[in-house]
Amino acid sequence: MLQMTQNALVDSLQSAAGSSSGASAFFDTYPLAETGAWIIVVLLLAWVANTLTRRYILKVISKVVTRTKFTWDDAIFERKVFRRLANVAPAFVLYYGLPLVPGLAANLIELAQRAAMVFVVLVMVLSLDGLLTALNDIYSTRPDAKSRPIKGYLQILKIVIYVAAGILVVSTLIGQPPTLILGGFGSMTALLLLDFKDTLLSLVASIQITQYDMIA
Repeated sequence: MLQMTQNALVDSLQSAAGSSSGASAFFDTYPLAETGAWIIVVLLLAWVANTLTRRYILKVISKVVTRTKFTWDDAIFERKVFRRLANVAPAFVLYYGLPLVPGLAANLIELAQRAAMVFVVLVMVLSLDGLLTALNDIYSTRPDAKSRPIKGYLQILKIVIYVAAGILVVSTLIGQPPTLILGGFGSMTALLLLDFKDTLLSLVASIQITQYDMIA
């Protein structure tokens, strides 16, 4: 009986080895099929990462947030900061997984990686936007929030973040360092400052009035 079991195990291993060698021979004959199969595997892994992040990790975070006594985490969760950050997981899988695909052209890999990084930058910007909005919501619960609002400061910070993100996106798409783009924006920034001089001055004046309680 033991001998029969050993023989069956050896036959199954030999059959598996034969099927593996057969698949290897098939992919050697049709390399495009191997490339396509690996692309499907990477896409499936990205889908699994997205599913696990949204169905499980976000649920755990939601339960933790609802059980705590703090209010700041509720504001962050309501502004969908964690939900937006969850979109980064499949992008990273594609970024690091596509270079492992055999037979995939280097220019296609580079293009896909650039698109993934642009997506990550956009997700991070939207997450920071939601975080700053949540910060304003938290600050609004203070008794002195109406007399000393911080919304103007946060809006200026948001503008800086979006400008920086735009520079990173452009530099990623064209494959050039951000410093090169900043040099090109020097003259454009001077023109924008001249065009929006009155708007900027009124914004600074309103912030100063609010900060120093100059309104009776």
